[in-house]
Formats: sequence, structure tokens, C-alpha cells
Amino acid sequence: MKRILTTLSQKWPEYLLEILVITIGILGAFALNSWNENRKEAQLERQFLERLSDDLTKDIEEIDVSLKSVIARKECTEFLMKVVENPMLLEENPHYFITSIEYAGYTNKPSISDHTFEEIKSSGRLSAISNIEIRNALAVYYDEIENRKQYDFISQDIQLQYLNKRYGILSPEQQIAVGSFSFETDFTLEDALPVYDRMIGNKAFVAWLPAIAQSQTRSIQVFRALHKRASELKSQVDEELDK
Repeated sequence: MKRILTTLSQKWPEYLLEILVITIGILGAFALNSWNENRKEAQLERQFLERLSDDLTKDIEEIDVSLKSVIARKECTEFLMKVVENPMLLEENPHYFITSIEYAGYTNKPSISDHTFEEIKSSGRLSAISNIEIRNALAVYYDEIENRKQYDFISQDIQLQYLNKRYGILSPEQQIAVGSFSFETDFTLEDALPVYDRMIGNKAFVAWLPAIAQSQTRSIQVFRALHKRASELKSQVDEELDK
């Protein structure tokens, strides 16, 4: 560069040489600034992707817990429906029968971590994620989560109706026992027989069991689909981080 400037100084007027030096300086500063901005954007994108990956990991864990819970409660519901048709099943597991009356109608919804995505959207920095496929997948995933919220009241209403119809089937002592966090009671067939009689006499409760099973079946399908989508999205994000 020094040799070039020396040669130019011998041939060019001094003011032209000054203009050239200034221009080279401006272009160099612009290039350096552009490099710095690109580096900052790359760092910001990586931070977003790492946080999104952590959020999705938590989502998958939450969905797993909810899915296992709903599957277990559906099994409780199906057991109660079978007992209605075949009272002899009480002898096999009277304890499971009584606890099923308590837990069959409960709902469980995973807590989805959308804080990072909402922060990205609200700050207008979604374009910081350069992979368009990931941006689209994120939008679809979180839109689906948001859309599902409008149906939450249905499962909540089903649970409330179940609880209302269940009252009086268990004895007060049994109700207190199964509702305790330190629940250790082991119910016997002698405990279960009067509960069975009260359950059969509660026509509204018995009639409501298929609706509970149907709701749980839908929840299982939704949670499995959500688990699949979250896992695929996390794989995409992690692959982008590995590049």
C-alpha cells in the first residue's frame, strides 16, 4: 500500500491523493462496521436459538408428564366402565377402584415455555433467525399452542362436571384419605363394595364416564402430536446451532 501511495503521489496532484486516502479510510471503516454488525447479529441469533432449544426441552418434558398422566387417568376411567359391567373386577383391585373414582376425571395440561419466542416477536427481531424454515416452524408451533388455549375451557368444564357428579360416592373418610398428599391407605374389598353400590346408584356419574374417556382420548392425541412437533422443532434448532 505504501508503494502504491508513493507511486500515486508522484503522478497525482496532492488533493486527489488526499481524496483517495480518505475514501479508502471510509470504505475500510464501513467494512469493519459491517463485519461488527454481522458478528453481533450472529451472536444474537445463537443466543435466541440456544434459549429456544432450552424452552423446547422443557416443553417436551412437560408434554411427557401430561401425556403419561392422561393415559393413566384414561385407564382409570376405562376400569370404572368395566367394573360397571363386571362387578367381579372389584375383587382383583379394590384399592385401584376407589382411587380411580378420585382421579379418573382430572385433567392435565402441559405448561409451554413461550417466553423467548414472545420476546423475539415483541422486539421485532424474528429476522435475526436467518433460517426461514425454522422461523416458519416456530410460528406454526406457537400458533398451534395459542389456538389450543381456546379449547381449554372444554376440558376444564368436563373435569368440573365429573367432580360434581362424583360427590357422595366415596365416604368422607375415603375422600379425605385419597385427597391427602401423604396418602398411604390401602383400601380393601370391604371398603370398595359400598362405594360400588353408591357408584351404580349414581346414574349421572356412570353416564358421564364415556364422555370422560372421549375427552382423555382427544387429549392423548393432541399431546402426542404436540410432542412430535416440539421434538422435530428442537432437532431443527439444534442442527442450526451445530453448524
